[in-house]
Amino acid sequence: PLYFVQHPVDVVVRRGSVATFYCFADGSPKPTLSWLKGDTYLTPGQNFGKIQVLEDGTLEIGNVQIQDDGVYTCIAKNNMSQPLMSNASLTVMYPPVIVNMSSNTTVTKDIQLTLQCEVKGYPMPTVTWITKDSINSKYTEMMTRDGMHYLNIAKVQDSHEGKFICEAKNKLGTARKELVLNVQGRTCRPSDEFTCSYDGDNAHCIPKVWVCDLDSDCPDNIDEENCVDIKSCSSLYDFACSNGRCIPWSLTCDGDNDCGDNTDEHRDSCFHKCNTSIFFTCRNWKCVPKLWRCDNHDDCGDGSDEMGCGSVGSCLADEFQCQGSKKCIKKSWVCDKEKDCSDSSDERNCEYAACGAGTSMFPCHNGECIPLSWKCDGEYDCRDESDEIECKEKRPAGVQVTSTKCNKNDHLCDGVWCIHSTWLCDGDRDCRDGSDEINCGNSPMTHSRCRQDQHECDEKCIPGNKICDGINDCIDLSDENMCQEYILYCSQNSINKLNLQDYTSRVLIDELQNAVAMDIDIQQGMVYWTDIHHDSIHRAKIGAHNYSFEIVTQFNLESPEGIAVDWIGRKLYWTDRTPGKIEVSELDGRNRAVLISENVQRPRAIVVHPKYRLLFWTEWGKGAQIERCGMNGDSETRQVLVSNNINWPNGLTIDYQTERLWWVDAKMPRIESMNFDGTDRRTQINGTNGELGHPFSLAVFGQSIFWTDWEQELIYRTTKKDSSRRITVVKRLQNFSPMDIKIVHPHQQLKELNPCGLNNGQCSHLCLLSSNLLSPNQVQQYSCFCPTGLKLWKDKRTCTIEDSPPYILFANSAGIFYSDVELRHISPVLAGIAGGAAAIDVDLKNNYLYWSNVINDTIERVSLSHIGAVETIIKDHLELVDGIAYDWINRKLYWTDGRRRVIEVADPEEQNSRLTLIDEGLNKPRAIVLHPKTRYMYWTDWGVNALIERCGMNGNLTTRETVVQGMFGFPNGLAIDYKEEKLWWADAMLDKIETSNLDGSLRRIVLAEESIHPFGLIVYNNSILWTDWVDNMIFKADKLAGKIYFSKDVGSFRPTGIRVVHEQMYPREINPCGRKKKGCSNLCLLNPKPPYYSCHCPNGMLLLPDRKSCRYRGFLG
Repeated sequence: PLYFVQHPVDVVVRRGSVATFYCFADGSPKPTLSWLKGDTYLTPGQNFGKIQVLEDGTLEIGNVQIQDDGVYTCIAKNNMSQPLMSNASLTVMYPPVIVNMSSNTTVTKDIQLTLQCEVKGYPMPTVTWITKDSINSKYTEMMTRDGMHYLNIAKVQDSHEGKFICEAKNKLGTARKELVLNVQGRTCRPSDEFTCSYDGDNAHCIPKVWVCDLDSDCPDNIDEENCVDIKSCSSLYDFACSNGRCIPWSLTCDGDNDCGDNTDEHRDSCFHKCNTSIFFTCRNWKCVPKLWRCDNHDDCGDGSDEMGCGSVGSCLADEFQCQGSKKCIKKSWVCDKEKDCSDSSDERNCEYAACGAGTSMFPCHNGECIPLSWKCDGEYDCRDESDEIECKEKRPAGVQVTSTKCNKNDHLCDGVWCIHSTWLCDGDRDCRDGSDEINCGNSPMTHSRCRQDQHECDEKCIPGNKICDGINDCIDLSDENMCQEYILYCSQNSINKLNLQDYTSRVLIDELQNAVAMDIDIQQGMVYWTDIHHDSIHRAKIGAHNYSFEIVTQFNLESPEGIAVDWIGRKLYWTDRTPGKIEVSELDGRNRAVLISENVQRPRAIVVHPKYRLLFWTEWGKGAQIERCGMNGDSETRQVLVSNNINWPNGLTIDYQTERLWWVDAKMPRIESMNFDGTDRRTQINGTNGELGHPFSLAVFGQSIFWTDWEQELIYRTTKKDSSRRITVVKRLQNFSPMDIKIVHPHQQLKELNPCGLNNGQCSHLCLLSSNLLSPNQVQQYSCFCPTGLKLWKDKRTCTIEDSPPYILFANSAGIFYSDVELRHISPVLAGIAGGAAAIDVDLKNNYLYWSNVINDTIERVSLSHIGAVETIIKDHLELVDGIAYDWINRKLYWTDGRRRVIEVADPEEQNSRLTLIDEGLNKPRAIVLHPKTRYMYWTDWGVNALIERCGMNGNLTTRETVVQGMFGFPNGLAIDYKEEKLWWADAMLDKIETSNLDGSLRRIVLAEESIHPFGLIVYNNSILWTDWVDNMIFKADKLAGKIYFSKDVGSFRPTGIRVVHEQMYPREINPCGRKKKGCSNLCLLNPKPPYYSCHCPNGMLLLPDRKSCRYRGFLG
């Protein structure tokens, strides 16, 4: 007869992932399997695009989308019986989308108003209305089954004016949309608002704190009139406290509460405190070199560096004062054959030192001397430009800069800024370089008085081993709470809690696919598990609601069958059977690294003993065995403990009370134990007489032994003293085998001091515990370790990229990945650090990687020389940055913002240097590239009439022009072949790649195939490489013939930006702005027109008539 061996089951997957339906049938003759979706029959061997039926009848749907939702029918046929049919449904999970919302509106008072917000998503999103007031009796919320949500205002009042935000959330993400409600005829609130003027019946209101603040906020400037009676401090050298008190500026940010309300020590006031030994602190908190003080030039932008100078300023001991202008310059600039004083007084009466061979100076052809390090650095320093001739050789290394010191209570940021030491490791990035938050362990510094190995109660600390010892040491009894042990076990589709008093079991987390291995973090109340259906690792709070769990890692896993939590070092270890490796990461999946891969075939179970820094695992390879090594993977500590009389070592656990290692052998079958060094091996239960069926996992606590049995689908309990007496604590599960089992009790994870400490052992990435028990020469109890693709730097603490250029970097929503140029091996070297990365670019000279983070709406960077703290360059007023480009000549960063419809630029090394270059005539600017040789920037626009434009890199609108137009869909990737002087782009809608001259002429299609969906594009030698955001691939093709000759699957996330890092990626050019920015006080940008540069001011500042200096808008100097 014909029958189903396995019916298909309902599948729930995320959008963009792969859905798999298994269906197996048998009979005589052997049946054939096909599938039915709607009116379409799907049979093995046929091409259905992303849907395919394998030879064994398995149905796979790639890149699942919402429209794939529905019922799929498995059909089994042979010639002897009626066909059999079995249905299964596919449900697609996707993050919330707000498809419709009420628009901005103006209404009259006292009317009834209903706002609506239509939301889609699965699981069904929860919707919250956010207003300036909490949702209370003034509002009524309603919703309908079709996803429409309403907010009803029974009677509109003045207080309702403002923003209303509809926020939709599910476990996959959050969507927000806002509207503005204006109320006609409203009056300003006298308590906290100021009335500017009336426009008909409507008042123009501003906050009272904006009045008399030197900014004109009212249309008629009335907020800045009649301000003579407003209290102000006596001079620019007084600091105005929030309580009205004035104190000397020198008393701010010194650790003392001089104001009385602590505003002089507040983070907002002290964020940019300058290093006073070399910098002057402006009133606007800008830091300028001290030598710019009193030089008759407004370097601060607010005039404060020129205040209180008197008629003649005095220079410092290491400075020279020009005779005419009294300007102070560095003494090192005197007699350097370059005029720095306007009257040339710095070059009078000079006896020029010899330069050339044997000196640290370079002789220009015209007789000038310049520092040797300025030779061949890409900038003209000799007036005859002879320092940039014959520059094929790599320029000499510069002199090491002496580090600057802060006060004893300060921390030095990036060699310049000083912050209070109390700001270290507090969870907030106060330094621009992020150095105050590195080496802090896995969490911000807590202010508990107790050590990690102690318990805090009643304002005292007790040893950790006194927890659950049966004696009340704490008045609040907190040391003896939660001391009743219980069991957690997984049964493929769920994680369950078993009460050991009455053996009642309840589900904690369900709707899982195939949970196999599990471990717990008792301190944080977190459970971790592996899923071999999705090949992923997850975690959740014990007792958390369904769908509240998070993914720890889900790429480059094949069969994770063992997992272990290091509760002292705060790390996660797991085995991956198919590639044969043991990996480690932070508990949240960051800094993932392959710990052991040599001579590992099929690792299975894994456990750790952090007290002794030991790692144990079982091996199912050709020769089954049990091994151990230090938790840092040190090969010198690796040792085989058991290799004979062992077959299928499944479960592995540690009896922490007696310090013995236990395991089950599913084939023998039996349960055994031994000492940590492999001695004193004992058989506890011998199942040759049928006592054991197919044991999978076990747990030992006190006198009790628990194990799961696949064959009988039960969980048993027995005792060490009499293993013949056993009881069934969990009866047969419904078609699911019991898998891993753990006992939860504080004594299973006793508190110990973490050798890595709060500063992460000063490691930039992983700090792993190392065992001096196994390696007597090991003095330090930890070692620094690098994620895959990185290597330990010479300081043995920080990490750098393993290979020298050339190599590939590409981004996706999981992070930034590294590969050799042949794409033979891909490593998630920046995964987790750069979550949400979209566009990327590289500063090759300074070895920085820049990217846009579309999750946090930021632009960030990290050093590729020693990858450590991530530095946020731009963090405010960004909404959709899909394109960034680094100007390697003038050292500026450009980006597009498709939602705000702007192109902007900033100096990554300067705070408050951001400038909006273009904000008109843009629809959806996307990719951007630079051509510093011609001083043009190019960008794509996704508007109704998609096009490619270019403009001078200074935003000069007279140079703006359309380069390519027509026959466009979504022009995504944009690249320049600097060798051939060609423009390249990818079209994500029309699935083609094109090229043209830089002016748009000679446009031609190089590649057009329906099978490609390009996003990012780059030209490398004779090839073009692009990311495919539908099939999750990277392709290579010949740039002349357009023939694809290589493709690589890069995981389950959409790849976006891509760069090939190599020595010739950027051609050498001369910087027209020069070393001193041509006298520009703020930004010097490249200009296509002579003199090929122009001075600009950041947003919020105005360019003065000298066309070089800037001042803040509204400043009355």
